[in-house]
Amino acid sequence: MSVTEPNSIDVVVPDNRDGEVELVVVDQLPWKINEDDHLAMLQEKINTYLAFVQTGQLIKEFPTAKDRKIVLKINALYAPSAEGEKLLAAARPTVGELGIELRFDLWARDRLSPDFPPLKDD
Repeated sequence: MSVTEPNSIDVVVPDNRDGEVELVVVDQLPWKINEDDHLAMLQEKINTYLAFVQTGQLIKEFPTAKDRKIVLKINALYAPSAEGEKLLAAARPTVGELGIELRFDLWARDRLSPDFPPLKDD
């Protein structure tokens, strides 16, 4: 699953090493190709995750997540474009009002399997 599947939850870590619940979006897309589509997919994905929390589905599926700090983490292969940074900056306060922290984690290529196909950002 990934950002290209806007109605799915990619990864849930109900109790990370810090005692937080991590809701992870996997974003493998480059920004320079179809930036508008990428922005729309990421926005929709964030909304899906927020609904997952707000409707109580997170706690229903992962009862140990109750009363833990919730982090919505975007694991990306590419740094966000200027427009991507604007989207993240605009989303942080809204997500924060729900008691959720929004984080962006840029994955280094050396953290990937050697079998992972090379991607181009242009």
